[in-house]
Amino acid sequence: MKPVELSPRLLQQFCVLAEEKHFGRAADRLLISQPSLSQAIGRLEQCLGIMLLSRTSRTVELTAAGKAFAIDIEGVLEAQHAAVARARRVANGEEGELRLGTTGFIAYTLAPALLRRCHEDLPHLQMQLQDCRSDEMIERVKSGHVDVAVLYGPLDDSAGLSVSVVTTEPMMVALPSGHRLAHAPAIALGDLETDRFALPWQEQANLAREYVSICQAAGFIPRQTASASTVTGLLAHVASGSCVSLVPYRMRYFTPPGVVLAPVVANTTCSGAAGPLHSIQVKMLAVTRADHRDLTIGMVLRFLQDPTVHAPPLTVSEIHAQAAWLDRQHSS
Repeated sequence: MKPVELSPRLLQQFCVLAEEKHFGRAADRLLISQPSLSQAIGRLEQCLGIMLLSRTSRTVELTAAGKAFAIDIEGVLEAQHAAVARARRVANGEEGELRLGTTGFIAYTLAPALLRRCHEDLPHLQMQLQDCRSDEMIERVKSGHVDVAVLYGPLDDSAGLSVSVVTTEPMMVALPSGHRLAHAPAIALGDLETDRFALPWQEQANLAREYVSICQAAGFIPRQTASASTVTGLLAHVASGSCVSLVPYRMRYFTPPGVVLAPVVANTTCSGAAGPLHSIQVKMLAVTRADHRDLTIGMVLRFLQDPTVHAPPLTVSEIHAQAAWLDRQHSS
């Protein structure tokens, strides 16, 4: 038997004719002449060696074989279209799997908005979430087990990594609810010089050094009496009433009972000289392998830069109002 060459075009022509049951209407839909369509169907029947149509002068009816063929061919065409569409989505980075790493409460604040954006713009993308300490997360990125990590800086070792700033947000001071400054709308960091601090533990040396550096810029070295591997752990120490700590602004969503948060400000410049009161900022970072060439990773990084993805920080007017209040307190 002569081999049958069932081109997608020929199959489409037959399916349209099977729907219309009229050569003229089918030819119009296909944007070809009626004789050309008739010849194409004739070639198809000849190749198959069966009659697909029962023709009269006025109507076209499908034979039993034609009806069965039409049903199966429709499924073939749908599968072909789906395969082409899927291949294009994968090639464009719109389908596949992305492993997103977050640290602590970022999984509850930024991740939901990012996942929502991915579901809306990349509905065929499967997102896998991983949550662990910052130092562990960096190792997962380097080893290729995490595609994009979102965490707070700074990083100790960025070799082999691509690091971008997602957003900056004010640092907050976490106080026991019975603390002498618990009702202040903002707190000058220097006013905490005599307090005891809970700091990130040594496995997160980059964060511990950052906290110490922030305090040193305010003129003192913090007295550490407790440590924790997570921000929520730091807040647990604060809730006990034994110490204070520093946390990023978005922790306002997860303040446990017995803890109050207030913006913390300083009046030192980068050189250490006295200057106007200003908020202390912390950077949220997106980290990937420097050698990645994945289009999906690139799109997710762009989503992270969208301000609607992360919760709004304090406005400039709010920071100025708090700084003005502190100025009045210190001058009185």
